[in-house]
Amino acid sequence: MFDATFQSDPAPVADRATAAPHQRARGTARISVRARAAGTVLHRLHQAGCAKIKLPNIYPPKDAARWVEAVFLNTSGGLTGGDRVDLRAEAGAETDLVITTQACERVYRSSGGEAEVVNTVWVAEGANAAWLPQETILFDGGRIRRRLDVDLAENARFLACEPLVLGRVTSGETVTDGLFQDSWRIRRSGRLIYADETRLSGDLLAATAGIGTLAGARAYAGLVYSGPDQQDLLQAIRDVPGSSDVAMGASDLGDCLVARFVAADSRTLRRQLIPILLMLRQNRPLPRVWQL
Repeated sequence: MFDATFQSDPAPVADRATAAPHQRARGTARISVRARAAGTVLHRLHQAGCAKIKLPNIYPPKDAARWVEAVFLNTSGGLTGGDRVDLRAEAGAETDLVITTQACERVYRSSGGEAEVVNTVWVAEGANAAWLPQETILFDGGRIRRRLDVDLAENARFLACEPLVLGRVTSGETVTDGLFQDSWRIRRSGRLIYADETRLSGDLLAATAGIGTLAGARAYAGLVYSGPDQQDLLQAIRDVPGSSDVAMGASDLGDCLVARFVAADSRTLRRQLIPILLMLRQNRPLPRVWQL
């Protein structure tokens, strides 16, 4: 027999719905690779929640050692306030590891709080690792704090490139409110060799309109390369044919090369990035998900 008090909840239905906690995405993924006679192979893999890693078949050029291509997926379909994603990757000695994403990461309008993403990469002696996610698209009202921590052994080689797009130009989107905070820390043998902090907040359309920021452009990418051959590559980066729709600058900071790119839209930006990334990858193919 039902208790009569069960039917007399003092809280209105609307209030109960408002008070209910929103569902948030949580994801963790771990991958490590090791060297074998045929090249690089998977050593360990862990994934939980919305974070998944796929390992497509790789077809190296003739006489080239095999590398591992790790494709990260966020099965929640995008990020919003309160979501948490943690990805960790380890490239063992003499390995070759490329980390990318299946698609652009979308940061949607937040109803409260920020999305948080923490990415950590370890690169052992003689290893070659590349961090090449596809574009992050920030929608109006999106809020995200992101961090990339990299630990390199003395003779490791590392390439990182992260493109950012402020709304989809072809859809007429603008970002007049939001937060984008991105922190990069790269260490070699425990010594900090690169630190970068990007923070955009409030009216992002206005904040990036000036000549000292994006000058009204909507797509941006930061690139860092650190390796034994970096001194030979600075001029090569500068010599890559450019587009009048892309502004680019590259510098040698001693421990790493740094380049920045600003373009009107993501497609124009990607066309400029691909030949440079191919060169820095020693002409090994980029992940297939990067193909236009």
